[in-house]
Amino acid sequence: MRVEARAGATAHAAGLNADAEPSVMKSLVNDGSSTNVRLAAMAELVALIDTVSLSKADAVIAEIHELCGNNNWRVRHKAMKLLPELATRMDVDKFNERFLEGDTFTKRSQDNCALIRLEFVTTCVKIGRSYEESRWVENKIVKVIEEAAEEKNYQFKAVLLDAAPKLAPLLKDGNTLMTKFMPRVLEMLAFKVPNLRLLSAQCLGSIIQSGLCEKSYIESTLIPELQKKADDEDEDVSGSVAEFFKSYS
Repeated sequence: MRVEARAGATAHAAGLNADAEPSVMKSLVNDGSSTNVRLAAMAELVALIDTVSLSKADAVIAEIHELCGNNNWRVRHKAMKLLPELATRMDVDKFNERFLEGDTFTKRSQDNCALIRLEFVTTCVKIGRSYEESRWVENKIVKVIEEAAEEKNYQFKAVLLDAAPKLAPLLKDGNTLMTKFMPRVLEMLAFKVPNLRLLSAQCLGSIIQSGLCEKSYIESTLIPELQKKADDEDEDVSGSVAEFFKSYS
């Protein structure tokens, strides 16, 4: 789109002048601009940081953090997708200081938009790969996922079901999956809301297939618990379990 091209060009031009950068950037991403212009400008923010240098980009980084909590879900979504790129450029302590102080980013695990809750997990996986040596996922994100699982809203609880198989490969301590995630996955398998039982069954299937837990635990606990759901009163749950065991070997 022409408007997106103009926004991108303007943002790039702003990067050529470190003094002009903050005001031009803010004018492009503020609430007065159309959503398409804002998204196009945001797509240039990491390039802008590279141009002015990370050490001079405090205003841009602060703006990205703020945009993660914007009222417009498309803006929140776009801002969050920038964080993995920033993680490749920032040391872990600096990243944590900028994005984990307060809950603007972490509260996206309980966002009212389902797409953003899913993106939160994907974003954490990508950031976790950049900070794997510092055990970022274990030290900073596991507790956020646990907090979401404690909420009454079953959609927030379901974030853990999406996160468990995706974050597990980044957990240095195998006990974290076993003690923090698996008890809640099994608990949700018996939850009164059918959709949560379905998601839990799918989560267990992914964990079993990928061998993320010890074989003895899979055979003694996970498989028997999943087999019980073959007779679930909800046909989507029972059907999903049946499909899993058709392919499981």
